[in-house]
Amino acid sequence: MPEPIKTLLVTDVPFWQNATGAHARILDLLKGVGAAENQEAGFDLSILATCTETGGGAGPAEVAGFPVEKVDLSQPPRLGWASRLSWCFRAILNSLGWLPKRPAPQSRQIDHWYSPELLQRIVEQIRLADPDIILFEYLNQTQVLRALPDSLRRSTVMVLDSHDILWKRNQAFQQRGEEHWLDIDRQQEEAALREFDLVIAIQPSERDYFVSVVGESRVIETAMEMEGSGLDARGLHPERSETADHVAGPMLGDFKGQSKQGLPDQITGREARLAEGATKPGIRVGFLGSDNRPNQDCLRRILNLWPELFKRNPRLRLSLAGSICDRIELLEPFRSLEGVEILGRLESLEDFYCRLQVVWNPVTFGTGLKIKNLEALAHGVGLVTTCHGVEGFAEPGNDREAPSGTGILLAETDAELLDLFSGLDLDLSEQLGEEGIEFVRKRFGKGTQYPALRRKLRALFSEKSW
Repeated sequence: MPEPIKTLLVTDVPFWQNATGAHARILDLLKGVGAAENQEAGFDLSILATCTETGGGAGPAEVAGFPVEKVDLSQPPRLGWASRLSWCFRAILNSLGWLPKRPAPQSRQIDHWYSPELLQRIVEQIRLADPDIILFEYLNQTQVLRALPDSLRRSTVMVLDSHDILWKRNQAFQQRGEEHWLDIDRQQEEAALREFDLVIAIQPSERDYFVSVVGESRVIETAMEMEGSGLDARGLHPERSETADHVAGPMLGDFKGQSKQGLPDQITGREARLAEGATKPGIRVGFLGSDNRPNQDCLRRILNLWPELFKRNPRLRLSLAGSICDRIELLEPFRSLEGVEILGRLESLEDFYCRLQVVWNPVTFGTGLKIKNLEALAHGVGLVTTCHGVEGFAEPGNDREAPSGTGILLAETDAELLDLFSGLDLDLSEQLGEEGIEFVRKRFGKGTQYPALRRKLRALFSEKSW
C-alpha cells in the first residue's frame, strides 16, 4: 500500500461551526478527499486554522476526525533562534506595557489579509507540517502562498478551493452600495489564480471562467455530494408527518444564545390562524439563511409579499430559521403576521426540512452555488427560487434556467411569485420533492464529485514527486 499523501487544509473560515452552506461545503470536501479507498494512496489530512486575528476563534482539536493545528501568537515560534529571541524580547516589553497595541490587519486586501507577525507564524507551521498538497480555502489565502519559500512551492501541490469568482461578487456588492469581505478586482484575482496548480470550481459557469484564465488542465469542477435522508427513500422525507406538519399552534423562536442586539434569548411570534373557511391542511413554506446581505434582502422581499400571499392562499404557513433570525429589526414585523413561525437558530437541519413542503429562496445577488438550495432538494423538499438562485443546477451553457424534473420552480417577479404560490398545493409540492431527490441523486449523489478530484490530486502529486 503506497504511503498516504500528506494534505494540509489552510483556512481562516471556522467551518466546524457548520453555520452556513459554505461551512457545510468545506466539511463535505474534507470528508470527500479523505475517503478511504482500496489499493490507492490515501490522503493524510490535517487542518491549519489561521483565524486567530479574523474573529473565528481558535477552533477545536479535531474536525470529523481530522487534526486541527492552531496559530497561537501567545507561544514562541518553533523555528529559528532569531525569531524566538525576538518574540521573547517583545513579550517582555509587552508585559511592561512598553509596546503599542498591535494594529488591526488590513483584512480586506488580498496582499494584506494577515498581519506580518501572523503571516510569518502561518508559514512556519506549514513548513513544520511539510505537506505534499496544500488546499487553500478561498482566494484571500494567496498571501500565504506567496510568502512560502520557493523550494516548498516547487515541491508541493498548491490547490485553491475557490467557492466563488470573488471579483464578480465584490462588484455586485459595490453596485448595491455594500462592502464585500474582500476588496478585489478582476486583474488581482486572475493574477492570483495563475499561482495555483489547481483551481476547484463549484459550478459550471465558474469552471468555464477559470479555464479561460489558467487553462483546462488546471481546473476541476467539484460541488458537493449530498447524503440527506431524502436520498435514502423514494418520495418525501421519510420522517415527515402528514398531520403534525399542518397543525397551527404557538409559534416560538428559540434563539441559541444572545442575539446580536443583546435582546432576550427567546421571542414569541403570533399564533398562526387558519383563515375563515380554510379546512384543508396547511402547506409549509420555509426560508433558511445565515446573516448576510443577500439573505437580508430575501427576508425583506418575503415580508413585503407574505400578507398578499397568505390572503390569496390561506393554507400557506411560513417558517423562518437560521442566524438571519438574529436580525431582530427584520424579524419584528413578522410577529404580527398570520401564518408565520420564527424558529431562530437550528440544531438540526433534518428537523427543519421534515416540517416543510417547499423552500423559498428569492435571492437576487451574490455568486456561487447556493448550498441551501441543494440541501432542500436532497431532503425531498421542493424549491421556489429565482434565475440567480438556480445557477449551478442547470445544464452547461444554460446556467440560468431550471431543467424540467429537478424539483425547482422559478419565479422572478412579484407577480410571478403571487401566481405560483396561489396555485401551490400538496400534490404539486410532493411531486417537486420526488423530482428533487432524483435530481440530486443523479447530479450530486455519492460518488459524483470526489472520485475525480482524488484522481486529479494524485496525478498532480505524482508530477511534483518526479
